[in-house]
Amino acid sequence: MTGSIQNRGKNNRSWTMAIAGLVLVAILYLALHEILLSFLPQDNIMIPLTSIEEKIPVPPRPGVKGIIITGPVIQDLVFQVDFKQSQIKKLNWKRIEKIDPTADVKIRAKVLPTGELVFNPVTDVFSPGHSYAGSEIAKIVQTWRFTPYKHGEIRFWFNFASRGVKLTIDVHDLRRNADIPEKYFVKNGLLFYVKGLQPARVNQFGHVVIRD
Repeated sequence: MTGSIQNRGKNNRSWTMAIAGLVLVAILYLALHEILLSFLPQDNIMIPLTSIEEKIPVPPRPGVKGIIITGPVIQDLVFQVDFKQSQIKKLNWKRIEKIDPTADVKIRAKVLPTGELVFNPVTDVFSPGHSYAGSEIAKIVQTWRFTPYKHGEIRFWFNFASRGVKLTIDVHDLRRNADIPEKYFVKNGLLFYVKGLQPARVNQFGHVVIRD
């Protein structure tokens, strides 16, 4: 009987030590994750595509004219396609792929501080040998609007023939708007509006080289 009690005591201590070890490992992992994020520039922090829903609510701005807004302080703003804009259209990847399965289209555009996306369909769309696909993609992309948190140049590369990444987005030249208070982080959310393209085929932080 005494031996059985002693064994149960040892087992309990072993379980306690194991649980404590797991908790310690979890704490160390979270601490390391936060340290690594602290070294990443705020403008480069991105939300993983696998965790992005198509419609992320845009964080509200502080109240004005005596309106008092209660609740937690907003810590993050999300720069992404503004799904509240009625004019934006979704690109049908499968339709264009069926017409031109090897389409290779690059677009150089600017995001204005208002979130409007502007580019010249003649000089800023590069699709040698794939003029139809380039024209169709440009018509859709021109309708896209973003939440008004960043501005600057953005580049898109639609590579239908690729067996890996099929859409690359270059955001390295985007900068947060000057009117965004420093206390807010501006993270990148969903930067494309495409039907029929898996998130695993998209690189939202790649480099797109365009030579005129």
